Amino acid sequence: DRLSAQRQSTVTYASIVQALAADYFSIYYVNTDTDHFIEYSSHEQYQELNIEKSGDDFFNMSRHNITRVVHPDDAEMFLSAFTKENVLAELESDKAFTLTYRLMFGSAPTYVHMKATRMEDRSDPHIVIGVSNIDDQMRREQEYARALRMANQDALTGVKSLHAYTEEERRINQAIAEGNQQPFAVAVCDVNGLKQVNDTYGHAAGDQYIKDACSIVCNVFKRSPVFRVGGDEFVAILAGSDYASRDELMQMLDRSNEVNRENDGVLIAGGIAVYQPGQDESLSAVFDRADTAMYENKNQLKSL
Repeated sequence: DRLSAQRQSTVTYASIVQALAADYFSIYYVNTDTDHFIEYSSHEQYQELNIEKSGDDFFNMSRHNITRVVHPDDAEMFLSAFTKENVLAELESDKAFTLTYRLMFGSAPTYVHMKATRMEDRSDPHIVIGVSNIDDQMRREQEYARALRMANQDALTGVKSLHAYTEEERRINQAIAEGNQQPFAVAVCDVNGLKQVNDTYGHAAGDQYIKDACSIVCNVFKRSPVFRVGGDEFVAILAGSDYASRDELMQMLDRSNEVNRENDGVLIAGGIAVYQPGQDESLSAVFDRADTAMYENKNQLKSL
Protein backbone atom coordinates (compact mmCIF):
# COMPACT_ATOMS: atom_id res chain seq x y z
CA ASP A 1 0.00 0.00 0.00
CA ARG A 2 0.98 3.68 -0.17
CA LEU A 3 2.17 3.91 3.47
CA SER A 4 4.29 0.81 3.09
CA ALA A 5 5.86 2.17 -0.12
CA GLN A 6 6.59 5.45 1.64
CA ARG A 7 8.30 3.67 4.52
CA GLN A 8 10.32 1.53 2.11
CA SER A 9 11.41 4.67 0.25
CA THR A 10 12.49 6.28 3.52
CA VAL A 11 14.46 3.19 4.56
CA THR A 12 16.14 3.00 1.14
CA TYR A 13 17.10 6.68 1.20
CA ALA A 14 18.45 6.38 4.73
CA SER A 15 20.53 3.37 3.66
CA ILE A 16 21.98 5.30 0.73
CA VAL A 17 22.87 8.24 2.98
CA GLN A 18 24.49 5.92 5.51
CA ALA A 19 26.55 4.29 2.74
CA LEU A 20 27.72 7.71 1.53
CA ALA A 21 28.50 8.97 5.01
CA ALA A 22 31.93 7.32 5.00
CA ASP A 23 32.97 9.46 2.04
CA TYR A 24 31.27 12.71 3.01
CA PHE A 25 31.61 15.08 5.94
CA SER A 26 28.06 16.20 5.34
CA ILE A 27 25.15 15.74 2.91
CA TYR A 28 22.53 18.45 2.36
CA TYR A 29 19.15 18.16 0.65
CA VAL A 30 18.18 21.63 -0.60
CA ASN A 31 15.00 22.94 -2.21
CA THR A 32 16.18 25.61 -4.64
CA ASP A 33 12.68 27.11 -4.91
CA THR A 34 12.35 27.82 -1.18
CA ASP A 35 16.00 27.46 0.00
CA HIS A 36 14.75 25.06 2.69
CA PHE A 37 17.42 22.50 3.57
CA ILE A 38 17.99 19.43 5.71
CA GLU A 39 21.32 17.89 6.63
CA TYR A 40 20.87 14.14 6.35
CA SER A 41 24.32 13.05 7.45
CA SER A 42 27.12 14.68 9.33
CA HIS A 43 30.53 13.37 10.32
CA GLU A 44 31.39 13.78 13.99
CA GLN A 45 34.29 16.10 13.15
CA TYR A 46 32.03 18.25 10.93
CA GLN A 47 29.57 18.65 13.80
CA GLU A 48 32.27 20.54 15.72
CA LEU A 49 31.70 23.47 13.34
CA ASN A 50 28.19 24.00 14.80
CA ILE A 51 26.51 24.55 11.44
CA GLU A 52 22.70 24.45 11.30
CA LYS A 53 21.22 21.09 10.34
CA SER A 54 18.05 22.53 8.82
CA GLY A 55 16.54 25.86 7.92
CA ASP A 56 14.94 28.00 5.24
CA ASP A 57 17.86 30.05 3.88
CA PHE A 58 20.56 27.59 2.81
CA PHE A 59 22.73 29.80 0.61
CA ASN A 60 22.81 32.81 2.90
CA MET A 61 23.36 30.52 5.89
CA SER A 62 26.32 28.89 4.15
CA ARG A 63 27.88 32.21 3.17
CA HIS A 64 27.43 33.54 6.70
CA ASN A 65 29.00 30.47 8.32
CA ILE A 66 31.89 30.23 5.90
CA THR A 67 33.57 33.36 7.25
CA ARG A 68 33.73 31.58 10.60
CA VAL A 69 34.76 28.06 9.58
CA VAL A 70 36.82 28.40 6.40
CA HIS A 71 40.56 29.07 6.11
CA PRO A 72 41.00 32.87 5.84
CA ASP A 73 42.88 32.54 2.56
CA ASP A 74 39.94 30.68 0.99
CA ALA A 75 37.09 32.88 2.24
CA GLU A 76 37.06 35.38 -0.62
CA MET A 77 37.21 32.62 -3.22
CA PHE A 78 34.36 30.73 -1.58
CA LEU A 79 32.13 33.80 -1.27
CA SER A 80 32.76 34.72 -4.90
CA ALA A 81 32.01 31.24 -6.22
CA PHE A 82 29.28 29.94 -3.92
CA THR A 83 26.20 31.95 -4.78
CA LYS A 84 22.81 30.52 -5.63
CA GLU A 85 23.03 32.02 -9.09
CA ASN A 86 26.45 30.43 -9.77
CA VAL A 87 25.44 27.03 -8.44
CA LEU A 88 22.24 26.86 -10.50
CA ALA A 89 23.97 28.14 -13.64
CA GLU A 90 26.71 25.51 -13.27
CA LEU A 91 24.13 22.78 -12.71
CA GLU A 92 22.39 23.78 -15.94
CA SER A 93 25.58 23.66 -18.00
CA ASP A 94 27.70 20.94 -16.39
CA LYS A 95 25.19 18.99 -14.31
CA ALA A 96 27.47 19.45 -11.28
CA PHE A 97 28.90 22.32 -9.25
CA THR A 98 32.19 21.67 -7.46
CA LEU A 99 34.38 23.69 -5.14
CA THR A 100 37.54 22.85 -3.19
CA TYR A 101 38.51 24.81 -0.07
CA ARG A 102 39.85 24.38 3.46
CA LEU A 103 37.78 24.15 6.61
CA MET A 104 39.33 25.00 9.97
CA PHE A 105 38.99 22.43 12.73
CA GLY A 106 40.58 24.26 15.59
CA SER A 107 43.90 25.45 14.19
CA ALA A 108 44.15 22.63 11.63
CA PRO A 109 43.11 23.37 8.02
CA THR A 110 41.48 20.43 6.23
CA TYR A 111 40.87 20.29 2.49
CA VAL A 112 37.27 19.52 1.54
CA HIS A 113 35.48 19.14 -1.77
CA MET A 114 31.91 20.27 -2.29
CA LYS A 115 29.81 18.71 -5.03
CA ALA A 116 26.24 19.76 -5.85
CA THR A 117 24.05 17.73 -8.21
CA ARG A 118 20.43 17.88 -9.34
CA MET A 119 17.90 15.13 -8.90
CA GLU A 120 17.33 12.93 -11.95
CA ASP A 121 13.84 14.38 -12.30
CA ARG A 122 14.63 17.79 -13.78
CA SER A 123 11.29 19.15 -12.56
CA ASP A 124 12.31 18.42 -8.96
CA PRO A 125 13.68 21.66 -7.45
CA HIS A 126 15.87 19.77 -4.96
CA ILE A 127 19.64 19.43 -5.19
CA VAL A 128 21.99 17.27 -3.16
CA ILE A 129 25.21 18.81 -1.84
CA GLY A 130 27.96 16.65 -0.44
CA VAL A 131 31.05 17.92 1.39
CA SER A 132 33.84 15.34 1.37
CA ASN A 133 37.18 15.20 3.17
CA ILE A 134 39.97 15.17 0.55
CA ASP A 135 42.78 16.31 2.84
CA ASP A 136 44.93 13.18 2.48
CA GLN A 137 44.58 13.25 -1.30
CA MET A 138 45.48 16.95 -1.52
CA ARG A 139 48.48 16.52 0.78
CA ARG A 140 49.75 13.64 -1.37
CA GLU A 141 49.33 15.69 -4.55
CA GLN A 142 51.11 18.67 -2.98
CA GLU A 143 53.96 16.47 -1.82
CA TYR A 144 54.27 14.97 -5.29
CA ALA A 145 54.26 18.45 -6.87
CA ARG A 146 56.90 19.61 -4.39
CA ALA A 147 59.07 16.57 -5.12
CA LEU A 148 58.66 17.16 -8.84
CA ARG A 149 59.70 20.81 -8.47
CA MET A 150 62.75 19.75 -6.48
CA ALA A 151 63.65 17.11 -9.07
CA ASN A 152 63.36 19.66 -11.87
CA GLN A 153 65.32 22.42 -10.13
CA ASP A 154 69.04 22.41 -9.47
CA ALA A 155 69.51 22.89 -5.73
CA LEU A 156 72.67 25.01 -5.97
CA THR A 157 71.84 27.44 -8.78
CA GLY A 158 68.05 27.38 -9.04
CA VAL A 159 68.05 26.71 -12.80
CA LYS A 160 66.57 23.59 -14.34
CA SER A 161 68.15 20.28 -13.39
CA LEU A 162 69.51 17.31 -15.30
CA HIS A 163 66.19 15.57 -14.65
CA ALA A 164 64.36 18.48 -16.29
CA TYR A 165 66.76 18.34 -19.24
CA THR A 166 66.04 14.63 -19.66
CA GLU A 167 62.30 15.37 -19.73
CA GLU A 168 62.81 18.16 -22.28
CA GLU A 169 64.98 15.85 -24.37
CA ARG A 170 62.19 13.27 -24.37
CA ARG A 171 59.67 15.89 -25.48
CA ILE A 172 61.87 17.21 -28.28
CA ASN A 173 62.74 13.72 -29.50
CA GLN A 174 59.05 12.90 -29.75
CA ALA A 175 58.38 16.12 -31.68
CA ILE A 176 61.25 15.31 -34.06
CA ALA A 177 59.87 11.79 -34.61
CA GLU A 178 56.44 13.22 -35.36
CA GLY A 179 57.88 15.79 -37.76
CA ASN A 180 56.59 18.89 -35.98
CA GLN A 181 59.64 20.15 -34.09
CA GLN A 182 60.13 23.90 -34.47
CA PRO A 183 63.63 25.39 -35.13
CA PHE A 184 65.93 25.39 -32.12
CA ALA A 185 69.60 25.51 -31.18
CA VAL A 186 71.57 24.02 -28.30
CA ALA A 187 74.23 26.05 -26.50
CA VAL A 188 76.63 24.09 -24.27
CA CYS A 189 78.59 26.06 -21.67
CA ASP A 190 81.43 24.77 -19.50
CA VAL A 191 82.97 26.64 -16.58
CA ASN A 192 86.75 27.03 -16.84
CA GLY A 193 88.98 26.66 -13.77
CA LEU A 194 86.51 25.13 -11.31
CA LYS A 195 88.94 22.44 -10.14
CA GLN A 196 91.60 25.03 -9.42
CA VAL A 197 89.16 27.13 -7.39
CA ASN A 198 88.06 24.07 -5.41
CA ASP A 199 91.65 22.97 -4.76
CA THR A 200 92.87 26.45 -3.83
CA TYR A 201 89.97 28.00 -1.96
CA GLY A 202 87.68 25.08 -1.02
CA HIS A 203 84.33 23.82 -2.21
CA ALA A 204 82.34 26.72 -0.76
CA ALA A 205 84.28 29.05 -3.07
CA GLY A 206 83.77 26.54 -5.88
CA ASP A 207 80.02 26.60 -5.32
CA GLN A 208 80.03 30.38 -5.51
CA TYR A 209 82.09 30.16 -8.70
CA ILE A 210 79.43 27.89 -10.24
CA LYS A 211 76.65 30.27 -9.18
CA ASP A 212 78.52 33.24 -10.68
CA ALA A 213 78.96 31.30 -13.92
CA CYS A 214 75.27 30.39 -13.91
CA SER A 215 74.33 34.07 -13.58
CA ILE A 216 76.39 34.87 -16.67
CA VAL A 217 74.79 32.06 -18.70
CA CYS A 218 71.28 33.09 -17.63
CA ASN A 219 72.02 36.73 -18.41
CA VAL A 220 73.16 35.82 -21.93
CA PHE A 221 70.27 33.43 -22.66
CA LYS A 222 67.55 35.42 -20.92
CA ARG A 223 64.63 34.00 -22.89
CA SER A 224 65.73 30.37 -22.95
CA PRO A 225 65.53 27.54 -20.42
CA VAL A 226 68.93 26.92 -18.82
CA PHE A 227 69.82 23.50 -17.40
CA ARG A 228 72.69 22.48 -15.16
CA VAL A 229 73.55 19.06 -16.55
CA GLY A 230 76.86 18.49 -14.75
CA GLY A 231 79.05 19.93 -12.03
CA ASP A 232 80.37 22.72 -14.23
CA GLU A 233 78.27 22.30 -17.40
CA PHE A 234 75.17 24.20 -18.46
CA VAL A 235 72.92 23.80 -21.48
CA ALA A 236 70.53 26.35 -22.96
CA ILE A 237 67.91 25.36 -25.53
CA LEU A 238 67.26 28.35 -27.77
CA ALA A 239 63.98 28.97 -29.57
CA GLY A 240 62.08 32.05 -30.70
CA SER A 241 63.93 35.35 -30.32
CA ASP A 242 66.99 33.76 -28.68
CA TYR A 243 67.23 31.35 -31.60
CA ALA A 244 67.06 34.26 -34.05
CA SER A 245 69.76 36.12 -32.08
CA ARG A 246 71.97 33.09 -31.38
CA ASP A 247 75.09 34.50 -33.05
CA GLU A 248 74.81 37.78 -31.12
CA LEU A 249 74.30 35.87 -27.87
CA MET A 250 77.42 33.79 -28.37
CA GLN A 251 79.33 37.02 -29.09
CA MET A 252 77.98 38.36 -25.79
CA LEU A 253 79.44 35.32 -24.02
CA ASP A 254 82.78 35.98 -25.74
CA ARG A 255 82.74 39.61 -24.55
CA SER A 256 82.00 38.46 -21.01
CA ASN A 257 85.10 36.25 -21.15
CA GLU A 258 87.23 39.15 -22.44
CA VAL A 259 86.17 41.36 -19.53
CA ASN A 260 86.52 38.63 -16.92
CA ARG A 261 89.96 37.64 -18.18
CA GLU A 262 91.14 41.15 -17.28
CA ASN A 263 89.42 40.99 -13.87
CA ASP A 264 90.23 37.39 -12.93
CA GLY A 265 86.53 36.63 -13.23
CA VAL A 266 84.67 33.52 -14.37
CA LEU A 267 85.53 32.20 -17.83
CA ILE A 268 82.95 30.10 -19.66
CA ALA A 269 83.64 28.06 -22.78
CA GLY A 270 80.65 27.91 -25.10
CA GLY A 271 79.57 26.12 -28.25
CA ILE A 272 76.34 26.17 -30.22
CA ALA A 273 74.68 23.97 -32.85
CA VAL A 274 71.44 24.31 -34.80
CA TYR A 275 68.85 21.57 -35.28
CA GLN A 276 68.89 20.27 -38.86
CA PRO A 277 65.51 18.78 -39.85
CA GLY A 278 65.89 15.55 -41.79
CA GLN A 279 69.45 15.12 -40.52
CA ASP A 280 69.11 15.18 -36.73
CA GLU A 281 66.98 12.35 -35.39
CA SER A 282 67.34 13.40 -31.75
CA LEU A 283 68.36 16.24 -29.47
CA SER A 284 71.58 14.40 -28.62
CA ALA A 285 72.80 14.83 -32.22
CA VAL A 286 72.51 18.60 -31.87
CA PHE A 287 74.03 18.50 -28.39
CA ASP A 288 77.05 16.53 -29.60
CA ARG A 289 77.89 19.16 -32.24
CA ALA A 290 77.48 21.96 -29.69
CA ASP A 291 79.63 20.04 -27.21
CA THR A 292 82.37 19.66 -29.80
CA ALA A 293 82.23 23.39 -30.54
CA MET A 294 82.41 24.11 -26.81
CA TYR A 295 85.62 22.08 -26.41
CA GLU A 296 87.16 23.89 -29.36
CA ASN A 297 86.35 27.18 -27.61
CA LYS A 298 87.72 25.81 -24.33
CA ASN A 299 91.07 25.04 -25.99
CA GLN A 300 91.12 28.53 -27.48
CA LEU A 301 90.58 30.09 -24.05
CA LYS A 302 93.40 28.02 -22.58
CA SER A 303 95.77 29.10 -25.31
CA LEU A 304 95.20 32.81 -24.73
